Amino acid sequence: MNKPLIIKKATADDLEIVSKIEKTAVRKFYSTGISKKQVLEYIKREVILLAFVEDKIIGKISYQKHLGFVYISGLVIMPEWRKMGYGTILSEHVLVLFPRVNLFKLTVHPENKRAINLYQKLGFMEAKRLDNPYGDNEPRVVMKFTRVKN
Repeated sequence: MNKPLIIKKATADDLEIVSKIEKTAVRKFYSTGISKKQVLEYIKREVILLAFVEDKIIGKISYQKHLGFVYISGLVIMPEWRKMGYGTILSEHVLVLFPRVNLFKLTVHPENKRAINLYQKLGFMEAKRLDNPYGDNEPRVVMKFTRVKN
């Protein structure tokens, strides 16, 4: 990873880009069967940060700010950009955006070992397991990161 990463907040104008990224996600680990209308609602409902290297889209991370915590709702890196550290950079970026927030949560498929390893490397710990939280007959692991107060 030699080239600088450019991060920008997605808007409704980025519908095609967000749709493209969503379609590259591994289906078992991440719900990818969504329509453009659903993607537009997703853009309006959550903060989605798009990541570019030069003019190439390489991935995105999304989150929701709640009272007392931030929920990281999605991280997808385009296949040709995986295993280069961009997932770590985007995840760390969200943690840095909220220096006063002490709790971050996310859910991940228990078979998505690459994602679980990434989050554990950042300090996330498994909090609990859920049987079928999204109605797709797939389990998820809830992970939490608690920032150490200075």
